[in-house]
Order: sequence, then structure tokens, then C-alpha cells
Amino acid sequence: MIVRGLLALALTGILVSPVAAGDVCLDCHEPDPEDFSPTSFALLPTSMHADFACEDCHTHVDLDDHPSESAREIACSNCHDDVQTDYEQSIHFRKRDDDGSRTPTCYDCHGMHNILSIADPESDACRCNVPEMCATCHATVDDSHLHRVGEQAPYEAYKNSIHGKLILEEGNLDAPVCSDCHEPHRQLRKHNPDAAIYKANIPATCGQCHTDIAKEYQASVHGRAVTDGNFDAPVCTDCHSEHNILPPDEEQSRVYGANISRTTCLDCHKTLALATDRGFYEGREYEHRDSYHGAASRAGVVEVANCASCHGIHDILSSTDPNSSIYPDNLPSTCGKCHPDAGENFAQGSVHYWEEDKAGMPAVWVRHLYIWMIVVVLGGMFIHNALLFIYHLRHRHRPEQAVEPEYLRFTRHERWQHWITASAFVGLVVTGFAFRYPDAWWANWWAGSAFGFEMRDFLHRLFGGLFGGLMLYHIIYMWKTRRGREVLKHLWPTLDDMTGAWHNIRYHLGWRKARMAIRGLFDYAEKAEYWALVWGSWVMLFTGLPMWFENWALSIMPLWMLDVFRTVHFYEAILASAAIVIWHFYFVIFDPENYPLNMSMITGRARPRHGMTDFPETAKLDESAAAQDTSSPADWDQEEELMHRES
Repeated sequence: MIVRGLLALALTGILVSPVAAGDVCLDCHEPDPEDFSPTSFALLPTSMHADFACEDCHTHVDLDDHPSESAREIACSNCHDDVQTDYEQSIHFRKRDDDGSRTPTCYDCHGMHNILSIADPESDACRCNVPEMCATCHATVDDSHLHRVGEQAPYEAYKNSIHGKLILEEGNLDAPVCSDCHEPHRQLRKHNPDAAIYKANIPATCGQCHTDIAKEYQASVHGRAVTDGNFDAPVCTDCHSEHNILPPDEEQSRVYGANISRTTCLDCHKTLALATDRGFYEGREYEHRDSYHGAASRAGVVEVANCASCHGIHDILSSTDPNSSIYPDNLPSTCGKCHPDAGENFAQGSVHYWEEDKAGMPAVWVRHLYIWMIVVVLGGMFIHNALLFIYHLRHRHRPEQAVEPEYLRFTRHERWQHWITASAFVGLVVTGFAFRYPDAWWANWWAGSAFGFEMRDFLHRLFGGLFGGLMLYHIIYMWKTRRGREVLKHLWPTLDDMTGAWHNIRYHLGWRKARMAIRGLFDYAEKAEYWALVWGSWVMLFTGLPMWFENWALSIMPLWMLDVFRTVHFYEAILASAAIVIWHFYFVIFDPENYPLNMSMITGRARPRHGMTDFPETAKLDESAAAQDTSSPADWDQEEELMHRES
């Protein structure tokens, strides 16, 4: 601008004004050669109005006597009447009644004596300068409050957006600026149906640049809803935001892969009021977040499918539309983008995790069944152990009983099986629930990231393989060895166990004076725990393998069946984990007779418990255990034959 001022002075000679009435005006308004402000006459010769006389613009000025303020009343409408008409409808003009000093006029945007073509990069109204020009009023949060702008610091948001960076950093003049969306002179409030930023008009406004996308959107279920006057449906700015529009590969973007299902789509699809009014199911939030896709997305995995992956981005259609990507006949193709060779089984069932509005779905039945089973089983365990605990607290000062000699209760192999199984179980519990709740405080430090999610996935399968291998090893052990068969005989449930459980509860309630004797090596509580472990292990293995090999599973079963397996797997995990805490931990840790820890799984030895009968048979079992405790699996057959001959 300084260069233009010097050039202007050179063109006008020695402070000679080209203004026709200059002799009168220059008496008071003599140009200052060092003044290059917008009001300076020095810039007039290079402006678009170089040939204008002073009175052409300053029509209200009394040349004989006028206050300085009257010179600012410029009559631009004499030449630009159409622009003046638009301006008088704008929010800028209408706010002048409140405080005219705060609202922009023609010269605030275009200049005074330095008016240049909007194609001139030196002009404030040039596309490359429009954002900074608007920022004089809309830059900061304080500006937004002062000028009653809805969004906080819109210029700062725009500057960091993909549009702002294109024009401010790369100089791309095709990128949109403020005047493209808000109109150059006719800025209207967003609630005005004639405004370019009125909700129904936003697709057309954005469509000035994004023509093909606008056509896709207009044909979508959202576009048709907005056209029909349903403003609950989203438009461009609802998903991409207004000024802070970021590219989809930035983590802060609303259309970043991991954010689409977590926040963007849920802004509408988790709202009960909208769901009831518009007829869609509000439970989609929980269905997706609890699915494999949702859990991975919550952990930050961008590659996993989100809402847009299945429903489309701008061309979202109803599931009843044959052109929709989620139309039943099209699901194999849609799912096939991630799952090669996806067959028709992908369409046979709920695509989301659960659908509560479909009460007949098998997964829902299983879910309710497991919830009741968890309440009854865990509640019964808790009540049972609470009765025993209270009894022992009341009788903790009873006279010491005679100390029985110890016997070898668990062999080395059995102890190995226990500790390897326990380690695998804990690993499965931690990694399994970290998958379901990756954003929980105890999981997000390692499972709440893309790398952590993949590591969790690997570890869960590793522990699952180890656990499954131990199950097979245990079956061979119990079937192949004499020791295993004898232990299995003691573990086999009998009717006496039911009687013993009832008598034991009555004894600890004080309704029976003597305990019922334990017949054999294990009582009803230990048998119940063992067979619950066997049952739960096979259930977890049977339901976990189809999820591990999902593509293969869906080639032989419908999707609804996989949902049933997934439901059983989750609730069985809850049941098993809680049972270990309530039942197993009580008897090995918190039971006053064993506190602070039952050491039999460490030392292998234990004392006969109160009322234990059939001790000679137990002693025989002790002998086989002692012999096997120092042997290896390769010696089992030889030892068994030797012991059989001796017996």
C-alpha cells in the first residue's frame, strides 16, 4: 500500500489533486505525503474512483460549513443501488439501530480513497484477504460476544480448517471464503429462509463447490427429509461443522473414522425424542458400541467399519430401498468390502449387536436368560458364603481341635494344571473385558489405542489357545491315568451332595447341631466349582472359536447365530469371573478356616477336614498321588501297571 501511495504522489505531481472540486476541498484536506491510511487523498489516484470528484461520493457535505462526521456519509448507492438493496437486508445494516459504530459499512470492507478491484491482491475485498478482513470483527471469543455471533471465534476455527489452510497457506483462490457462504453484501441470519446458511439451503450453498456430493445428498434419506421440512435431519454442517471443517484423516475431525460412530452419527441416533418422533431405533448407540466394530472404534482403530462404511457417506438410503447399501440383497457386497467371500448368512440376522425392538431375536432371549442366571447363581453363592462367614466369625474363639496329619492332596501335575489354567483365565478376563470396554480407566492406558487394541486381540487369542490346550490336557490326564480316574470318581456328583449342601446351610444357621460328614475327597462346594469350570470352559471355547474365525463361521451359520454366540460368550465371562471372586476366593482366602490362604495348591498337602469319612480310601489316593508327584507323564502307564499289581 505504501508503494501505491508513492506511485499516486508521482502521478499527481507535487501534491496536486485530480479532484474537480479540489481547489475548495484541498483548502482543508491537503494530502499528507507520509499518510497512506484509507482516508488519505494520496491513494485516490490509484483507486477505482480516481476520476471521481469529491462531491460524487460526499453528497451530503456542505462545502461552506460541515462537521467532520458528515463527510463519512458516503452515497455509494448512487452507483451501486442493487448492492445497497442487498446491504439494507443484511444483519450488518439492521444492527446499526443498536450501535452503528459496531457495524461495518461499505468503506470498512472496501476502503475509502483506496478502493481497489476485488481481483487486486492489494484489496481487502480480494478473495485472498476476505478472511482477515472479516476477522477484524469476528476473530476472537470476545469479538463473538460483542457482535453477538453464535459460534465462538469463527475466524480461528476457519483458519485451522481445510478451507482456511487452502487459501491462507497455499493461496488456492478456489477455496471458499466467508463471502461464499454468507453472501458478500446480503448477510442474513441463519434463521432467515432466504439466507444461504439457512438449514434447508446449506446443501445448495456447499454444492457450489461440491456439486456431485450435493446431488448424492439430495437423493439420500437425509436430503429428502430436509427437503420435506424435517430439520431434525442433518445437513453438511451437522457432520462437518460450520467453520472448523477438517479433513477426514485428522483425529479432531468430526468425520474421522473413529469419531463417526462415537459422536457424529450418535448426535441424532442416540436421542430418544427424535427416535420416537421419527420412527428410528435409538438403541443403535449401544448396539454398535458393544459390537466388535464399535469396541475397536472406541479403541482408536480407524480401519474398522463405522456407520459410514455400511450406510454410505452422503448417499445414505433407507434399508428398504433396493439401491441402499444395507438393503438385504446388497449386504453380502457391502460386508464383502472387509469380509471377502461374504455370503448370504451376513444378511440373516441383526447387523448390529442387539436390537431391543425385536424382542424375538434369539440373542435377546439368551441375554435375558443369562442376566437372570447371573443374578440367581451369584446371589446364591454370595448368600451361601455369607452364612458360612458369619458363622465362623461368631465361633472364632472355639477350642482348638486336634491337628490331623497332612496328606498329599494335589500332585505336581495337578498343581501345574491349576496355575497355568489360572494364569490363562486371568489373561482372558483382562483382555476380554478390555476389548468390550477399551475406554475404561483400567484398560485405556494400553488397550485404548490402535496398537493396544491389536495387542489385546493377539493376547486374548494366545490365552484362549493356552486355555483350550489345558482343557485337552486335563481330559487326557483324567482318562489316561489311574490317579485321574480316582480323582474323577471323587468329583462325580451324587444325591448326597444335595443333602450335604442343605445340611451344611442348616448347620451354619444354627438349625443343626452337627455337620454332615464329607464322604470322599471333595465336598459339594468343590464339586460344584469343578463342574462349573468344566461347563464354562467348553461354553467359552465353543462360542469363542466362531468369533475368532468369523468369516469361516458365517459361511456355515447365519449372523443371528453368531450374535447368540457373542452374547453367551460375554455373559458367561461375567458369570465365570464373578463366580471366581465370590465362590473360589472365599474358600481359598477369606474362609476363616483357611485365612489368609489355603496353601494346598502351593505345597500340594492338606489336612483332613472336619467330618471327613472314607479316610482309608483317601489315604490310598494319597499313595497314588505321592507316587505320581515325582514322575513324568511318560511314566504314567508303567506306574499304573505297577500299582495295579501291588494292589
